[in-house]
Amino acid sequence: MAAWTITKMTLLEANRRKLIQVGLLLGFSLLAIHAAGFGLIQSQINRTDGGFSSLIGKTEFYNFLTMSGFYAVNFLTMMLVALSASNALSGEIASGSIQTMAAKPIPRRDIYVGKWLGMAILGSAYLLLMVGGMSLSVWLQTQYLPPNLLKGLLLMELNMLLVETVAIAASSALSSLASGALTFGLYGISFVGSWIEQISSYMQLQSGVDLGIITSLIFPGEAIWRRATYLMSTSLIRMVGGPFISNSTPSPAMTLYALFFLAAFFALGWRIFNRRDL
Repeated sequence: MAAWTITKMTLLEANRRKLIQVGLLLGFSLLAIHAAGFGLIQSQINRTDGGFSSLIGKTEFYNFLTMSGFYAVNFLTMMLVALSASNALSGEIASGSIQTMAAKPIPRRDIYVGKWLGMAILGSAYLLLMVGGMSLSVWLQTQYLPPNLLKGLLLMELNMLLVETVAIAASSALSSLASGALTFGLYGISFVGSWIEQISSYMQLQSGVDLGIITSLIFPGEAIWRRATYLMSTSLIRMVGGPFISNSTPSPAMTLYALFFLAAFFALGWRIFNRRDL
């Protein structure tokens, strides 16, 4: 009950700080721009006889445009979650407001779990709204949906939870600014390593592929995103590749590693917070 109370307080605090309002404004703007752009491109394809649309097929092109939108959704969600979770504990520790909760008979584990659950609910609802809204927009215009959409959504959810967990764990020991820098830095390393791995796979450069795998072990977020896009891509795009998938697609074992990574960072943050002098 104490953890659930902290969860509700976290959601109310996010609303008070206008985080929810800003996220919704950015999200609806992204959905509107993607829907308008998708509609313009799709109408042009329908007016074209042969040519580009007949070379690669409308389905593959619709899939590419949808994955491009999901890429933007993934980035926006990660950014909002990282910024908000980085301040979840450190902000209240710096202001001294957390002492009010800690002084009451509320175990620190309930405070930590409540903060984590609050951020997880917020991020999950936002991700579902964005992916669902974009998928609905595409379907209404073309009656097309990407394959394995649910599996892809679950992997995007895992990616979001990885970012949130790292940010909150860092927030239990560092300032809000340092926590955000650490989270974005790890994701940036993962992002660069992912592209090195993809380019190296096309060039058959095994050392570059190995370097990319190592960066995925440091932080598996980008690898999970690539796994999600692989599952949601068409068979043709999987064969020829593209900006989101390559010959070096993360295996299901990477998903298991990501779950282990999440649990380890959750436990680490919990341990640090329990020992920190408030």
